Amino acid sequence: MELAQQTTVIILAGGRGTRIAALAPDTPKPMITVAEQPFLEWIIKRLNREHFTQILLSIGYKADVVIKWLESRATSPAGQNLRYHLEQQPLGTGGAIADALTKVHTEYVLVLNGDTLLLTDFLPAMQKLVQGKLDGVIIARSLEDTGRYGRLNASNGLLKEFQEKMPGAGLINGGIYAFRTDWLKQHIGAGISSIEVDIFPRMLREGAKIGVEVTTAPFIDIGTPESLGEASAFVTTHAEYFR
Repeated sequence: MELAQQTTVIILAGGRGTRIAALAPDTPKPMITVAEQPFLEWIIKRLNREHFTQILLSIGYKADVVIKWLESRATSPAGQNLRYHLEQQPLGTGGAIADALTKVHTEYVLVLNGDTLLLTDFLPAMQKLVQGKLDGVIIARSLEDTGRYGRLNASNGLLKEFQEKMPGAGLINGGIYAFRTDWLKQHIGAGISSIEVDIFPRMLREGAKIGVEVTTAPFIDIGTPESLGEASAFVTTHAEYFR
């Protein structure tokens, strides 16, 4: 619990979600209703269970929808500090993280995608970061077929590269990243960028040690009409992970 209290969680909730835009044209992707709640609410519930109380939403597209929801939302659990940071222009995932870091003052930062749920315990990744003398840790999901996703190449517990989509068993990016805040502020760089395409490859070229924490925990993203259609059943089936 102590590590969780020393960590700010940045949730990347500013994306437009072009592949599912027709299903919810006036709603940012993390705010789409899943099991009678905005998808974002399930992410926050999961963080509450893991004792992370410092939560910063990075918002951009249709930010007014998120802000209105925050203002009308029921009272947060005791100790929870739920804030938002507004992108003034689309910056990509890497740029959004760099921009939001101006509001982060804790020792560690945990970054989550706002359109995925990986129902794993986040603390092992944080402990690996602290104990392993690593610059960062990425949580990876093991799949029997990675054909729909980009693949991670890892060796001896360290990230080697991001690879293109390919069939067969392997590791995919779980969309969860842990860093030491000061190190990340020095190395991420401002401006428009992608965490996968630009930031991580550059960090690796510069010699960064990025650990990989592998899990087989339940996982879903809502980036396609098919997966969005499965999301409510996913949350309902795994209700114990949110209590």
